[in-house]
Amino acid sequence: MAFKDITKEQIAKWKQTNGKLKEITITVPGLIDEEFKFIICKPHRGVLSAMTEASKDKDADKVTDLLIKNCVLGGDMDSINEDDKTSDVSVYLGILDELGKFMETKKVKSKFI
Repeated sequence: MAFKDITKEQIAKWKQTNGKLKEITITVPGLIDEEFKFIICKPHRGVLSAMTEASKDKDADKVTDLLIKNCVLGGDMDSINEDDKTSDVSVYLGILDELGKFMETKKVKSKFI
């Protein structure tokens, strides 16, 4: 599915099942700057548990694939399809970076009582 094919109805459905969403745009510099757009969501606890299990096997590819498959809801998917010879690893890494920002811990205050 290309980003241009995503409808407002689809986004509304994703919001119902995934909560907050982000639209991200990744620009790949080159002869002609190309932009790739995606809709992403935060991972749910099940995904985090699966990532923890995969990390025990020291399988970084499996960990990142779990994150991408579960948190990239739609967009210019051909640009991150590893079977597509035109895909660009910088787009994949850009998505992972943005997902990392989406998952940053919040500021928490605590004190002993």
